[in-house]
Amino acid sequence: AENDRERYKINYFFSFLQLMQQTNKFNRFIHILFSLVLISPATYCTTTENIHNCPTSFIMTQNITKRMPVAFISHGGGPSFFIDGRSSPLKSIDMHSEAKRSLERIPSQLHAEKPSAIVIISAHYEGEQVLISGKPQYTKLLYDYGGFPAETYQLQYLAPTDNQLANKICTMMKEKNIDAKLDTKRDWDHGVFIPLKVMYPKADIPVIAMSILAHYDPASHIEIGKALAPLREQNILILGSGYITHNFGSGSAPRKREFVKRIHEVVESCSPAEREKIFLNWHKELPGAKDAHTHDDHFMPFH
Repeated sequence: AENDRERYKINYFFSFLQLMQQTNKFNRFIHILFSLVLISPATYCTTTENIHNCPTSFIMTQNITKRMPVAFISHGGGPSFFIDGRSSPLKSIDMHSEAKRSLERIPSQLHAEKPSAIVIISAHYEGEQVLISGKPQYTKLLYDYGGFPAETYQLQYLAPTDNQLANKICTMMKEKNIDAKLDTKRDWDHGVFIPLKVMYPKADIPVIAMSILAHYDPASHIEIGKALAPLREQNILILGSGYITHNFGSGSAPRKREFVKRIHEVVESCSPAEREKIFLNWHKELPGAKDAHTHDDHFMPFH
């Protein structure tokens, strides 16, 4: 940063919640938040007093001081953040967990104004083309999980939407030759409403949900991210909602740790061009990828 004042204009961060305790069925849960493809070269700030209770934290600054950060978040296991799982395998991601508390801290850690809107890309929302939530309002939710307490099927998140923004995003996609359309049928899934209910419980910020592509092509998803980038100049928060590791009960725990460690190194040390090259071919470039992900869906919002 050019001077001390600029060094404290923090626009980017990623906090690394270290590997949690192993449970009976769920080996490792990682909560990782950071900007990736959409960020420019940044300068590290050595001051970390504004990051509360994070085992490992990194603050990044940029010359563009009013650009909204981007975050990749873990959305938990179904509605786990709203159940008492202290006597179950869900204890590390239940209502009492550090994973939930870390989500609750995100709005204050963004070091930005309250977002004028949120665009969230959910790993549980897939399409042959990019689908963009286009209902005039969302009074019902899609409880796309099973086997949880009855009250978790009564959760509500009545945030407004913004059809003008939805149409604008659709146009932005098409201008970059990305096939996209408004989806006026599907309700918000748990990859949308669960993390937002934790992060922004007042539900007073307009929300637009977007799908990943069913073919899971990394290059296509990186291009979607680039097409969305101008929204950051308009005080719009972009969230990728997935999981940094998503292979519960199987796979090598050391290899999963190696996978996460390598992501850490790439985000911290590589240039945007180098990062893009690595994540275009992440199955081969990132050690432990097959152990960390048996299916690509939860890693696609990362791109």
